[in-house]
Amino acid sequence: MARNGIFDDVAIDIMHGISQNKLEEKIDDEVDVNYIFSILEEYGRSIVRRHFCMETLKKANELQHMNDRELGMICDYLKPKVFEENAKVVEVGEPLNAMLYIIAGSMQVSLPIADVGEVVPSTSFETIEKGMFVGEQLLDWAAKTKTFDDQPASFKSVRCVEKVEAFALTVDDLETLVLSGDIFPMKSKAGILKIAADPKIREKLEAIFLWMEINGISDDVAIGIMHAFSENKLKENIHAEVDVNYIFSVLDECGRSIMRRHFCTEMLKKVKELRTMNDQALGTICDYLKPKMFEENAQVVEAGQPLNAMLYIITGSMQAYLPIRAAGEACPSTSFETLEKGMFVGKQLLDWAAKTKTFYDQPVSFKTVRCAEKVEAFALTVNDLKTLVVSRDIFQRSSKSEV
Repeated sequence: MARNGIFDDVAIDIMHGISQNKLEEKIDDEVDVNYIFSILEEYGRSIVRRHFCMETLKKANELQHMNDRELGMICDYLKPKVFEENAKVVEVGEPLNAMLYIIAGSMQVSLPIADVGEVVPSTSFETIEKGMFVGEQLLDWAAKTKTFDDQPASFKSVRCVEKVEAFALTVDDLETLVLSGDIFPMKSKAGILKIAADPKIREKLEAIFLWMEINGISDDVAIGIMHAFSENKLKENIHAEVDVNYIFSVLDECGRSIMRRHFCTEMLKKVKELRTMNDQALGTICDYLKPKMFEENAQVVEAGQPLNAMLYIITGSMQAYLPIRAAGEACPSTSFETLEKGMFVGKQLLDWAAKTKTFYDQPVSFKTVRCAEKVEAFALTVNDLKTLVVSRDIFQRSSKSEV
């Protein structure tokens, strides 16, 4: 312990619960990290792990945002590992089964070179020694993977120059940590719920995930949407009903953008005026979409009134009535068309925006539209359409005079 930088007071704590029976059983064994772990109780092992690994884990790019509690959970999964001199750690192209942190000894890392179509070891190498990682890319993989069946391969060959003592974090333990929400908590529902200490906040998050599930948002997309929700905004409106307006109010712009694109990109592609647009242009339109709520029986627009927005319905339904004329006056019809999830209201605004030269000739609705029930929708307003056209993001005009 002294040789490995463990001070006397820490060493005394580590050895507080040593097993004399185990010492006697292995009295002739060489003292290394494996041996020490074999004679310690869990409390002492925990101190050893934290002493060697806690501060170094904080320096790993993927872990810099973590607090001591989360880093401590990673430490709890670390296992001692000993490699003899000249032992192979991993060969290039082989699956990486663990990330190693070296506490004693050194390794050589050689990059492969191609020779007549075959990969052969390089004669040049890099030395990895005490205080360094092997396989650190596993952390990046664990932070990004969705399936855990795409385990990365080593792009280097690693062998021991001398006896090496290390701590290992295995792929299986990484998967356990992620799926339990103990690290990278925003990668799983369990993790997102776990970071909410307040039961009311947790209940609200569960309601938001349920709304997303009901509305066809898969778990991986939902996790991406909720990656940076605001707990303060959740608290401010803790009793509000969960709908598209509420969810937008607690999300950052990245989460909002994912939602807009999830609901609207594919449907926008089916609109005649937008079929020639690429995904970038459609994404720009999505960026302007605003969530809009209508209560049951609310009037959306009256026949003859200006159309102020195009709506895309994501939940609920509306009734669109064609007016009939009686004694020279327009009266509502008793027959109607039902507009429901996945349908547009005011789609003619796109045709107008593609053709108008002045933007002062805003079209009027030729139908009266009312809500048969509560409706959630996304709205593209006339002003935002004008901005998109004038900025030449959509419906590019052939000359300045047309703009």
